[in-house]
Amino acid sequence: MVGCIGLKSKPRYTSKNKTIKTQKSSKRVNVKKLVKVSSNEGKYLIQQIENYLGVRYKWGGSTSSGMDCSGFVKTVFENSVDIELPHNAKQLFDFGKKTEGSALTFGDLVFFKNVGARGISHVGIYLADSSFVHASTKRGVVVSNINSKYYQERYVSAKRIYEF
Repeated sequence: MVGCIGLKSKPRYTSKNKTIKTQKSSKRVNVKKLVKVSSNEGKYLIQQIENYLGVRYKWGGSTSSGMDCSGFVKTVFENSVDIELPHNAKQLFDFGKKTEGSALTFGDLVFFKNVGARGISHVGIYLADSSFVHASTKRGVVVSNINSKYYQERYVSAKRIYEF
């Protein structure tokens, strides 16, 4: 239930590594170096994420010519691990097992509220070291810091739909 979200404490994620360049410089973020995975599925997910970095935002889109946040998540998971997901952030929130804080790992879906609409309205994929990748309405598919003030104020929860 989303009703009492405002009463939850906001998680803070820590990193032992130096800060990565995010937001405007997302095309320079090397996801392969940031995320350490050994499974083929994890490598496929990284490859898909890197394929779509820099793609412009398009509401309802799910292709390299433009995509929205849920279209991005749906596309990269279908292309990498053959999981069919809905093209809707609110519906995606119903999938997976809840996970939080230091338990977040590569591939977890991170959800936000009030990003352009009421309730769950934005989703991204957690990478590592406080970073996540998502389709931003202003910058397209980018890597952002989950600890930034903007996302901390809107963070709701995370869900694990696949173990990488």
